[in-house]
Amino acid sequence: MKNPFRRLIYKRYGSIKGFMLAETVIAAAILATMVGAYMTFYASVKRNFVETEYDYVALNLCRNILEWGASADMVHGINQKYYYAPATSRTVPDVMYPPYGSCCAGWPNHCGYFPYTGYGLKETACATADYGPFGSLGDIKAKGLVPKGAPNSVVISILAMPDQNYYNAVNVVSSVQWQDTTDGPVKTFLMSTIPLSQHNDQLHLQISAFSWE
Repeated sequence: MKNPFRRLIYKRYGSIKGFMLAETVIAAAILATMVGAYMTFYASVKRNFVETEYDYVALNLCRNILEWGASADMVHGINQKYYYAPATSRTVPDVMYPPYGSCCAGWPNHCGYFPYTGYGLKETACATADYGPFGSLGDIKAKGLVPKGAPNSVVISILAMPDQNYYNAVNVVSSVQWQDTTDGPVKTFLMSTIPLSQHNDQLHLQISAFSWE
């Protein structure tokens, strides 16, 4: 009894060898497509993991700077920036606080920049070099707290402004900027404390609601 499948193979390919060649080519094409898709998926997962991994580090750096500012005993504000490259000028603006006016005009030795290479305090306004959160932070590159793809791209800032409604109180903003790769986009985390006036307004509303109930 003749095999109808064998007759179909002979009719289409002329021989079993022709069928095996076509089958091999098709299988190779399918395998190549699957490998390409897997490699693309793997590269995407790896990239997202690396980015997510440093997001966590940057978030904690930002939070640590904010916590320092919120707990520090300051009668006036400060404005400081921490990064890797040598500073060529002071770009952080002066901190104005009434009734004294300009901080840098009153205390010029509290404002300046530092032209050295390596992570550290590079610009300061309203604070000497030994004051602020960056002395205890140290060299984040030596500690491994930098993105692997762009280890010199991290910029950390703190701005503490006096709260005009409350004596000896400041509102603090901290930020961390970085790149995951040298040609990648700049990413930023920004955190701030709640001003006392806003906090007290919220508390007043809560007390009013409680009294009404």
